Amino acid sequence: VAKSKAEEMKAMVKKCHETFCAEFADIEKDGIELNIENCEIPTKALPEDVQSNLINAVMAAHDGVLRYIPTIPEVVETSSNLAIIHIEGGKASIAILARSSCDSMKLYLCNSLLTCFSMAGMKVKFEGGYGGWQPNTKSPLVAEMSAVYEKMYGKKPLVQVCHAGLECGIIGVNYPEMDMASFGPTLMSPHTPNERCLIPTVGKFY
Repeated sequence: VAKSKAEEMKAMVKKCHETFCAEFADIEKDGIELNIENCEIPTKALPEDVQSNLINAVMAAHDGVLRYIPTIPEVVETSSNLAIIHIEGGKASIAILARSSCDSMKLYLCNSLLTCFSMAGMKVKFEGGYGGWQPNTKSPLVAEMSAVYEKMYGKKPLVQVCHAGLECGIIGVNYPEMDMASFGPTLMSPHTPNERCLIPTVGKFY
């Protein structure tokens, strides 16, 4: 930003800060920080047309929930997470996690992301994929496990569909006839630096 527009830039950042803090007040209890500081002019910069293509692609790419499970509308089925944008050495890379319990919807999501970034002239590579695990509401195994749990602890278990990557999805692709259930101790804040296990639940499930 040119020096002549420094105050205008500071005012915009201040307005964004106030907007975000108000919007996420119930979630970000400690507030949100936005900082602006003076710096040296970079020796190199992206050409304006490349900048525009990159920003447009990021803005157009789907991020967040795409669809809930039609038969269980309170549970997410398909989503994407535009996680990391890295620019260095004249190259830009964008890492996105696309996942779904439904393989056809994951393919649809991946194709839409492919289209978005291809239109911006970027190369797209898919890797690390694994099969989804469709919920079986008539699972004999889940019914049996629920009955055992109720007998042991005197209350019905909370049976949930999980919007996450599990080994069951990989196993299920190779053994589609297998009835499966996943259970374990309570995890807090999974996939974050604060991930931890609720120790009192370990012995119970062991």
